[in-house]
Amino acid sequence: MTTQQVADRLVTLWRQKEYRQAQDELYADTIISLKPDKDSYRTVIGLTAIGQEEDAFLARIEQWHENTISDPVIGGAWFSVAMTLDVTMTMPNRKPSRRVKLDEICVHKVVDGQITNEQFFM
Repeated sequence: MTTQQVADRLVTLWRQKEYRQAQDELYADTIISLKPDKDSYRTVIGLTAIGQEEDAFLARIEQWHENTISDPVIGGAWFSVAMTLDVTMTMPNRKPSRRVKLDEICVHKVVDGQITNEQFFM
């Protein structure tokens, strides 16, 4: 698949809240993900590790209020999308659940039809 095709498929799946399917279908086994962590970034390597984190995150969501994904912007092997999630979720070591709004720019690199790198900016 081309970068455009991968980007379009990712956007379609994310808009359907099929985040894990997008990973299983489009991510390389050796993907490298840079995720915001307080004031810096942490690196997660590999589809298995990323999938486990995604499963844990999705399991904490109690209610979806908004799931907005922009159309992709393509630049060579890279694409980006803007994502807004507004959810009520359980928070580690906090009760009760709370509503959280996340606004992110998500940047992905495609090599040989698979996403090999991703980074999220909040």
